Amino acid sequence: MHSTPHRIRRHAVTLALLFALPATCLAADEGDWGFRQSFRGYVYGGTGTMTATAGAACDPNPDTVRGGCDPKLGATTDVFGWTASDASYTLPDGVGTIDLQGNVAFVHPTHLFTMSLIDPIVTVAADDTATVNVHVIIASDFVAVPDYDGRVNLGEFDVTDLDVTASTVTWQLGNGAVTAEAATALGGFLSAGAALDPIRIVLPVAAAPSGTPITSTGIQLKDDPAKPGKRAVALGVSKEPLVVPGDVDPTVDGATVRVVGSTFDHTYALPASNWKAVLKKGAVTGYTYGDSKLVLGPISSLKMKAGALKVTGKGAGLGHALAVEPQDVAIVVSSGNVTLCAGVGAASKRTFQAGKQYKGAKNAAPVSCPAP
Repeated sequence: MHSTPHRIRRHAVTLALLFALPATCLAADEGDWGFRQSFRGYVYGGTGTMTATAGAACDPNPDTVRGGCDPKLGATTDVFGWTASDASYTLPDGVGTIDLQGNVAFVHPTHLFTMSLIDPIVTVAADDTATVNVHVIIASDFVAVPDYDGRVNLGEFDVTDLDVTASTVTWQLGNGAVTAEAATALGGFLSAGAALDPIRIVLPVAAAPSGTPITSTGIQLKDDPAKPGKRAVALGVSKEPLVVPGDVDPTVDGATVRVVGSTFDHTYALPASNWKAVLKKGAVTGYTYGDSKLVLGPISSLKMKAGALKVTGKGAGLGHALAVEPQDVAIVVSSGNVTLCAGVGAASKRTFQAGKQYKGAKNAAPVSCPAP
């Protein structure tokens, strides 16, 4: 399911909204972009200042008299942090759009201009390139440089690295250059092809869904404190379109059955060796698991066909106990990359006998599956 071609670790992730305050020590929810190192030097060398507001941040200028941001002359990273306000993308290719929030302003009193870069939008393309669109405001007293207030595709970059861990995804954008579009729109204030500082964007990886909730006709647990061998578990599912045998192959991947509640949580392995495919005219229509003598564990049978699932188990190998009524009871069936869960909810028809049995009937699909 996962492979590692080139430099990209493959995951299937879609990230929606992300909100957080920026920090110059880059957190897992923002972008790092100093714009253009030589431009910062030009502004600061001319008694200018830089500020970062409205979602952007910087380290304070060591020159407290001049104030504003530390220009970090000579640096190309860790200068300005931009809040990641919205992102939508897919992996492994990293293609998508990341909205950064903030306002970085450059004021050059000697040359009588102010330039603000506001809310960059980074669009990553399938060919490992990226475009950075920025709201630019220029107020200039230079005759040759007209005032400007609008969005423009300011820079083009290469995606030089994409790294995905269990908790974050990081884009590294390099080889940035001012676009001809921006050079024209800004009246030559910036030259086409002029180098731009690299961009690093770090976003948290959304947790993978824990499974697909399904309806069930019944969930039953049995217990006998004096005779643990009489414990039992049963799950019945019918007319549930989300049960699709074609999505799995337990004869290769095996399966697990997890029985979970507020007072117990046990997972039982169903090895691939005990699975058989159900064939009809040569086509697979379902799967069955059988271990009637409980040689491999307490699950004695599992049957799956389109829209239906039946699980039965028994014996002292089952770990649940019913001394008190359990809450949030669910049964989770997993095979390969597919996880289905059925649970007992508030609208279920429930019965409980302490130390004997627990039943939930006519169960709607739970809101979500139990966390792993």
